[in-house]
Amino acid sequence: SQVWGACGVDVKIAEKEGFKLAPTPAGSLLVIGCEGRSKSQGGQLALKVADEDIIVRTQRNEGPQVVALKLSLALKRAGFSVKRYTTPLVASEADSVVDILVKGPRGDWLEIRPLNDTVSNDPGLGACISNVDLSDGLHHFRDSTSARGTREERSLIRQLQDDDPATIEVIVIPEFAGAGRIGESFLDRFGSSIENIIILDRAGLRASTRSMTLAHELGHLLLDMPGHPDDFGVDRPAQLMDADASDASIFGPRRLSLAQCQRALLQSGPGGLNELIKAHPFTQDE
Repeated sequence: SQVWGACGVDVKIAEKEGFKLAPTPAGSLLVIGCEGRSKSQGGQLALKVADEDIIVRTQRNEGPQVVALKLSLALKRAGFSVKRYTTPLVASEADSVVDILVKGPRGDWLEIRPLNDTVSNDPGLGACISNVDLSDGLHHFRDSTSARGTREERSLIRQLQDDDPATIEVIVIPEFAGAGRIGESFLDRFGSSIENIIILDRAGLRASTRSMTLAHELGHLLLDMPGHPDDFGVDRPAQLMDADASDASIFGPRRLSLAQCQRALLQSGPGGLNELIKAHPFTQDE
């Protein structure tokens, strides 16, 4: 709030949710069309959910969306609730993949297991199971897959998000896998199935005023800007949205330009495409 107050923006904690300590999600994410195989040649998907065996046959030239719909219907007939998400297309793949999560009658996310050696024996259609394992850090996206996120990221987010486009979820994890990543954000873009999510690790919290990590990641969402001004421009470490700023002094990364304030209000303010900033209901006393 101190940083974004320069733009007249005050950040509030949602009254209904607030802070919540959540265990590592135990459910599984099933991805239809993974590994670059997205056009069926005929075969079957065979998986086990709870004590139920689920088998769906595939026909030639069926894409991930068609097969995911058939599988969703089979799971619903078995008494499960199903969440199905079509992910954005990335440049290296011929078709969008589809994520499937399954809930039991008590509302808990369920583990998905292959019934045989693999979920899919269709040579043209991939099917991958992903679980969240934070013991080795969260495997994060690359620039080419930033609109989609990794399978582990999607498995984590989809089991924790509240599906409310008017709020921003901040998920704090122990650490990211590899070096150099302490925070990331998922923008509400056309075709995206993960919106308004920020992930921080403990290093991002410890960085505090050196990097202003949370304020920086919030900037990506409010500005609707996946990149950084210095990616192809002049390096200005005093700017909040600089890519690599880290300085706890008064010269640190906490400056926002007038143009950035205007962009935030146009993109995310009242009447914007992604209305995250609400007008303050001033009274006469104020």
